[in-house]
Amino acid sequence: MMKKLLFVMMCSLLAIGFAGCSDEEDDFSGANSIVGTWELKAVKEECIPKYPESTLEIPAGNRYIFMFDINGKVKMFFNTKYPYPVFPREDGEYDYSYDKKEQLIHLGSETLKCIVSDGEMRMECSRFGADDSLTYYVFLFTKQ
Repeated sequence: MMKKLLFVMMCSLLAIGFAGCSDEEDDFSGANSIVGTWELKAVKEECIPKYPESTLEIPAGNRYIFMFDINGKVKMFFNTKYPYPVFPREDGEYDYSYDKKEQLIHLGSETLKCIVSDGEMRMECSRFGADDSLTYYVFLFTKQ
């Protein structure tokens, strides 16, 4: 009986130990976490077949600010009104979810490819225009 009890306790401790070794902490802290304050520093845009790729560097005083918290909320501040169809046009708090493994972010009703690495975040998406042109967007953020 004592051996069974000891065996069960050891198995329980091992299970707790393995659970404590997950990479979940990386999701909430550090340069590779989405949680924190981000500034939109540049946007790459390519409209097919109309225009070649162009990059817009956004001046420091005019950048969008995104503040992601661990509870699935993001506060967005828009210092300018660039016409990107992906983000809301109003300052406010919005829902988000981020799947680090799939590298996808859901912002309100939008789903974008999202890669976070070394204090930089890259969101990608494409949109069809009224004239059936296809525009690719790449949004480049830096962590503050």
